[in-house]
Amino acid sequence: MKPIYDEFLSRFSDILERKPLQKTFSAEAGIEKGINGTILNETRDSQLVPATNNQLATWFGVPDGAKTMPTIGTHPNFKDMAFGEKRYQYCASMFIDIKGSTNLALSYSLEQVRMMKDAILSLCIQTVTLFGGHVQRLQGDGMYVQFTDANIPQSTMMVNALNAASVLCQFISTSLADLFEQHSLKPLRIKVGIDFAEESKCLWSHYGVPGCNELTATSLHVDLAAKLQARCSSNEIRIGQYVKEFLDLPIDFVKIPKTTEGKDDYYIKSAVNYRQYVFDWQSYLKMFSFVHNGDNRLEIEEPEFALACEVSDISGRKYHYYQNNGTLPKGLKLTFTIMRKGSIYSKTPYDEITWRIVNRGNEASRDNHLVEVLEEYKNCTVAIANTAYLGHHYIECVLRRSYEKSNRKMQFGVYVR
Repeated sequence: MKPIYDEFLSRFSDILERKPLQKTFSAEAGIEKGINGTILNETRDSQLVPATNNQLATWFGVPDGAKTMPTIGTHPNFKDMAFGEKRYQYCASMFIDIKGSTNLALSYSLEQVRMMKDAILSLCIQTVTLFGGHVQRLQGDGMYVQFTDANIPQSTMMVNALNAASVLCQFISTSLADLFEQHSLKPLRIKVGIDFAEESKCLWSHYGVPGCNELTATSLHVDLAAKLQARCSSNEIRIGQYVKEFLDLPIDFVKIPKTTEGKDDYYIKSAVNYRQYVFDWQSYLKMFSFVHNGDNRLEIEEPEFALACEVSDISGRKYHYYQNNGTLPKGLKLTFTIMRKGSIYSKTPYDEITWRIVNRGNEASRDNHLVEVLEEYKNCTVAIANTAYLGHHYIECVLRRSYEKSNRKMQFGVYVR
């Protein structure tokens, strides 16, 4: 069992312990940094975070829209836009704020504080980049991230944003917090706000004058994402109504925020009756088979038994689908296979295997098709299902082995658009 970003923790510990620091290290000779959409190769004489993309991709897969290198400023989709031009395109906006770094200056030199803040921001940049986010701007101890791509379904980009935010909240509130406490420091906290604007409600254009301007999105929902972040409690993700509705998120993943008096706090913008929700990232991450929930902590632990999913589309093309990785259209065939330690499992005479599908969301409720026991696949190591309803659903396989006291329960989550 190990935390996400274990190498990062080791490097960050060196900073906290004031150990001599090496110069630049990364996957390549330097790092690539985007400025106004232009990718530059730059070396720096500061402590950088290790490359994390490979580690994340191993567990979460590489989602549609993922970027190989980070950029900042103008989103790559709009780098061809002339000054004064306007364009409409959807956007899931994410605002991230890291709290608590100010107190570091009481115990560390400015140079060390700078390295810590730089390391945290760099980690956030690497994480959102893998999940398809584009850093529009850095804002002190936070950033504004845009999840949009003209060639990627909007629902997939919303899922990418939720996955990125969940990973960051998990790491900063647990593993990194532990490291700070080991050094008698008050842990950092993270606050994330996410909202979504469909194409007709999101205008892209330049602000400013030639030579001093910024190309960004104009939308009520960009502003609301910032307000959601500001309203967050520590280590919390808040999402807007449209995110919940477009994905038809199940009640397992969303909660109504509370006021300081403990009352339900329904609206982020009461003037337009726009709802806000807390995204329960702890419950959500438990839907990933490799997230271990022990001692009230969520840590990465490769399970002995897990499910693999192969998608077959209408053209006959087949491809691997990672858990909760983007959204799939309706009408696809999904083939689930029991895996043991990375290899296809062979049933023994002592095994009893059962399968069931658990659907959630309004469409499945309307058709009264929430739970389906797959009797035809009883005692089979492979089961087939089809994408049919909007929302987040999962298939569950239970392996009962007569010589073991406990059953092996495997779940696999799927988003359908």
